[in-house]
Amino acid sequence: MSKEQILAAAAALRQFSLDEIAAFCDEQPLRIIEVLESVPDAIERTRVDLGGRWRVVDRDHLRRILRRTDAPRTLVLPRRERDVEERLWHAEEMLVKCGAEPSADQRRVLVVTAVNHLCQVLARDLPGKPDWWTVELDDRLTDLITTARLRLDVAVARLAVGNVAGVRMPIDELIDMVTRFRDETMRLDADDRLRRLVRGFVELVTAHLAPIAESVVNQLLVAVARRRVRAQVGFDLDAAMSALELLVFLLGQDSEHAPVHDLYRMLDRLPDGSERSIVYRDLLPLLPTQLRWHQQQKERLPGALVEVAGEPAVSHLLRNCAGRLEWDLRRARFQSDRGLIGQAAHVFQQLAEQGADRDVISRSDQTRAELINLAKMPVWPTLLTRDSVGMA
Repeated sequence: MSKEQILAAAAALRQFSLDEIAAFCDEQPLRIIEVLESVPDAIERTRVDLGGRWRVVDRDHLRRILRRTDAPRTLVLPRRERDVEERLWHAEEMLVKCGAEPSADQRRVLVVTAVNHLCQVLARDLPGKPDWWTVELDDRLTDLITTARLRLDVAVARLAVGNVAGVRMPIDELIDMVTRFRDETMRLDADDRLRRLVRGFVELVTAHLAPIAESVVNQLLVAVARRRVRAQVGFDLDAAMSALELLVFLLGQDSEHAPVHDLYRMLDRLPDGSERSIVYRDLLPLLPTQLRWHQQQKERLPGALVEVAGEPAVSHLLRNCAGRLEWDLRRARFQSDRGLIGQAAHVFQQLAEQGADRDVISRSDQTRAELINLAKMPVWPTLLTRDSVGMA
């Protein structure tokens, strides 16, 4: 039986180390190597150091071998759960852990483990009850899954697989997934477990949307926006999903029409002499109380950019503060989202202290505290910084 379990695990993992195989079949390394080397047409070794790494070169051939050996439909897992609800719970736990995992290799193992749990649940419910290692998490499953919770789990898992593989989901497919995911969440009770799952979904979607890090300004705005939407899940799930839908639509546009370019942009001058502009929202607490301005209802980028109108002095101060922050961000040359958010908080303190306005200093302190908390959030890394930075 051990040979069938080893080969079934290999079919599911596709690329793996001996330790990863051992976690699923409870076999010694020498026995695993013996089995893997017995099917050279289906599996090959790709690295010989540290016990080696392996990959499946012909998955169809491997499946045929498994069918001939009458492999079991369920793989022996470390805790040997058999209950569907427990498998779903473990899959979600694995996916939640990934967001806080700094190691790219370990994230991959957690994702593969979660996917295997889901595939085993799906295999019991899909027409024809296929072998679980033949189940693929793709959009064709959507209409076949009858349980809303399982559809949510599969959506998160698909995004997680793309994240660890560095494969960006097409924007049309991502928009469709977000719309369906929002509808599904409205059908379920918003307990803590669901909120944790939705937080992971928000992180993964926005990780797919994160712009190329050619501009630290773009990177800061998206880093703050995705974290604020994630935090919103904890107290207003519906509003968070609405904000996520808007983020997907805005950030999914081509660079010419995307809203993320500057921390401050003048739009026009109104008939009453006031000026309308788009500004990074965290700059607003730096405005002295005596200046007259108001925020428009429409957010230009949820959690990051807002539209404001005010007297010319408001525009002048916001433009100067934005210019100072942009200069500092470019000079610091931070690569991580956390570093950029922390640098922004540092600049806000300097700008507030220059004005010697107690109200400004107090408001700035609150903004800085929020930014620092956002920076501390362990979130799924973007596809672009996954290997070079680790945590976003």
